[in-house]
Amino acid sequence: MMGVVTGGVLGGALLIGWPIYLHLRKKPKRAQVVPSLRVFASASQRRRIRLDSVLLLLARAATVLLLLLLVSEPYVETTRDLPFPRVGEATHKCLFLGVLIEDSLGAMHARDGRTRLDVCREWLAEQLAALPGNVRVSVATTSYPGVSPFLVKEDALALLERMKVVPVAGDAHGGLRRLAEQLAGKNALLVVMAPRSAALWGGMTTKGDLAMPVHFFDTTDHRTPCFVRSVKPGSAPGEWVCRLVGDAESLAGTKIGLSAPGVPPRVERVSKFHALQRKLVLAVDPSGEDRCFSLSMRTREDHPWLHYHFVARVGGDPARTAVVVRENTPAAGVAAQVVHAMLTSTSPALDVKNVKVVAGRAAVLPDADRIVVIGRPALRGTAHAWLERQVARGTRIVCIPVHDGSGPAGRPGKVLADWAPVGASSEEDAVAFLRHESVGELPGILVDGLGGVAFRCLMEPELPGPGRPVVVTGERKTLIAVRPLSGRSRVWALSFPLELYDNSPVFNPVLPLLLDRMLAMPERKELGDNLDVGRTVRVLEWFGQDTLDGALALPDGKIRPVSGSGDKPVWLHVSRPGPYRLSNGGIREVRAANFPRELNDEALGRANWEKRYPRSRTRWLGSGDLLSKDNFGVLGETVAGSARKKALTRYDLSPLIAALLVLFLLTEGVLLFRE
Repeated sequence: MMGVVTGGVLGGALLIGWPIYLHLRKKPKRAQVVPSLRVFASASQRRRIRLDSVLLLLARAATVLLLLLLVSEPYVETTRDLPFPRVGEATHKCLFLGVLIEDSLGAMHARDGRTRLDVCREWLAEQLAALPGNVRVSVATTSYPGVSPFLVKEDALALLERMKVVPVAGDAHGGLRRLAEQLAGKNALLVVMAPRSAALWGGMTTKGDLAMPVHFFDTTDHRTPCFVRSVKPGSAPGEWVCRLVGDAESLAGTKIGLSAPGVPPRVERVSKFHALQRKLVLAVDPSGEDRCFSLSMRTREDHPWLHYHFVARVGGDPARTAVVVRENTPAAGVAAQVVHAMLTSTSPALDVKNVKVVAGRAAVLPDADRIVVIGRPALRGTAHAWLERQVARGTRIVCIPVHDGSGPAGRPGKVLADWAPVGASSEEDAVAFLRHESVGELPGILVDGLGGVAFRCLMEPELPGPGRPVVVTGERKTLIAVRPLSGRSRVWALSFPLELYDNSPVFNPVLPLLLDRMLAMPERKELGDNLDVGRTVRVLEWFGQDTLDGALALPDGKIRPVSGSGDKPVWLHVSRPGPYRLSNGGIREVRAANFPRELNDEALGRANWEKRYPRSRTRWLGSGDLLSKDNFGVLGETVAGSARKKALTRYDLSPLIAALLVLFLLTEGVLLFRE
């Protein structure tokens, strides 16, 4: 391969236009010729004059080009030995080192206070110190798809010092492929500093196409001995299952501390049985209030994965919970069973809780996104506060009357519906047709399905505030009414009791779908109680609020005022693990954040990893192994195993160009002398 050091000089090749211009502009001398002497001028003499003129032009153009080539320092690279001087090694014979380093989630593994990233950084610094000064380093990571340009050793070390763990899932195969493309055709060495993690290398589903030697500094064994992977609700109320990672020997006997504000701390010991199962069942009592519990694994080392924060709720997940609140009458009990069947038929995974109100009191009421109120239950005290809390959260409420109710009872104002006196009618008063005042969120095709249903009795709903009818009969009797509350909250009211008789609305297949649609919250995005550190979220969505006007307490103790709505969202970057507590008016909510964990810690065997790249012979390195310049070789897309081509040598072509320049100058002189 030929080239030049200062290629910009070749732009002066345009100067050859000057001798060409002079040659074309030159006019032959006009001499007085005696006609009688023309016979003495031969044709060969005239052709020689024209040939000399062309050769002179070529000699002058070649002289200009050779002068430019001489200034641009020409060279040739080849594996053969040539009789030309070699260019100095410091200026051209660079060694190229490609480094793939793990900086993704698995790099958080630590032992003796040193993470995997620290170990890789120290090992690479030792290797660079032993390599010659003409090494150029290109760095690729498992968290970022790009590859750095070639850097001198000092800049590469500075880059490694600034590198931090990025808590995301890594892609080692993609980084290795891009790094190999950059090293192809160079006198290079490819080094991988990572574990043999199945999650990092994509398992064994496909084989790689890498066809160059790989030097693998294996960090698989440098890992956190044991840690907490997750804490999730168990099958029984108040039961939480703590998933552990580590071998049974290191887990057995480990102490785990559990603490929360207002709850006496306690210590659980992992038995041999739990160590074999790699799980520990915790009994957590939130004592009627949502709390953020902190779980800590007590070992001789400290690591972020040894701690876990989780929110223990009184009930289950509000997004999967429905509460049916009814008055204490037989008819309300029958209606509650009908509603329960309707809710579970449209949402089988829904946790439906039936709550009976007696003398204004009820059992512990959990947070729920769906509430059905049957009859006129008198909600007082804590039950009243619970309902107001759900309205502020954005819960949907459906109110259903009871025919044999005992008249109006105490109920929270501004929320639930009331009904006018019972208007009894015969079964012959079936609805002939329906008119939609404002269907809104209810699909018209579902509303039309109520046509022809017999209503023995209709009880006109009365909603406090600006309620409006949605579906009415031809006689202007209301079937369904709605009143928007704050944000996502709605209060729906039906005018017909859920009674069992022929052609009753209870047996209409459309009614469960309508009920599900009234209680649905399609615009809500569920984030869950626990998030990973590093995410950026909307506070409204994370805490399930419609509006914000309060304060957010962060894990580091700082208080951040928050004020916003759906149109003006408040963003939060979750940068620290621990509890996040929101005070929004009279509502208090708590959420938790944790450092992300590896979901798959399975390690590939060395033989399996080599099968992943069958055309690449791998050299496994340890902490005591050193690289040298003898390990470098020309890498290419077809290089198999450890075979290396002979390194290219760069030769200086300046003497050859100078000799040609002298030759063309002599030629030009001879041609001018002959003129």
